[in-house]
Amino acid sequence: TRPGQDGVPGAMGGMNGMMPGMGPRGEMPGRGMEMVRRRETELLEWLEKNDPDRAEEFLKLKDENPRLYIKKMSSAIRRYREVIEMEKTNPALAAVIKEDIELKSRVSKLMRKFRTATDDEKEALRGELESLTSKRFDLIIKKKQLQYEDLKKKLEELKNNIKESEAELENLKNKKSEHIKERVEELINKTEKIRWE
Repeated sequence: TRPGQDGVPGAMGGMNGMMPGMGPRGEMPGRGMEMVRRRETELLEWLEKNDPDRAEEFLKLKDENPRLYIKKMSSAIRRYREVIEMEKTNPALAAVIKEDIELKSRVSKLMRKFRTATDDEKEALRGELESLTSKRFDLIIKKKQLQYEDLKKKLEELKNNIKESEAELENLKNKKSEHIKERVEELINKTEKIRWE
């Protein structure tokens, strides 16, 4: 993100901690603001169910430091959006993505410790880092497996739709004269069996 006038990267990629499309007073016209508020509400509701302490932190921060709240909320929306959407269609995959987000956060915290640790401490931290990295690798494999299975399922549904469409098309072609007669009767009697429009 580009820095704002005060040199601080803007929340959601905007200037001075504002989201793109916002006016000088932080207002956002119409639908853009509605979408942001909807995502904010959706995330807070999701956090209340999945991480109540974090939801409470956000609500407290909103009152105490609105600018920092916008920045952190923006980051959290980007981080958890995929999980929230995925829970509606594939809860198993959503759980894996959520676990991976948590592991990435733990790795980041560990790396911050590692940078300031002594040589003796680094050895212990290295072992912990290897363990977390191994767990993340397993999660990546699991995520790819679930995505593959989801894609395979969608492909099967698509194949079935194609077969049904082919059967319908063949039926229409093979029974043209019957359908013409039926259509004429429908027009005369004002009833329809086939969509002619």
